[in-house]
Amino acid sequence: MIRVLMVMMLCGLSPCALGQAAVQAVVVEPTAAGGESYSLTLQALALMTVLTLLPAFLLMMTSFTRIVIVLAILLPIFELNTLVGG
Repeated sequence: MIRVLMVMMLCGLSPCALGQAAVQAVVVEPTAAGGESYSLTLQALALMTVLTLLPAFLLMMTSFTRIVIVLAILLPIFELNTLVGG
């Protein structure tokens, strides 16, 4: 019995998990209003994805805004506004 418990612990299995039902990580259930309800795991995954990608989007927007401002300042200096149809 002790050997079985040692093997289970080495494999990352909990002895308490043998009698428990598996937790479903991905659950999408329809609601009464016609929408869908997502499990907490999916909500956490979506939140972490947004929080991970948000700084990259902010940096991209910041650099794009700087480039547009610099070009708007430089356009009259080089008198290129006659070439651009704006």
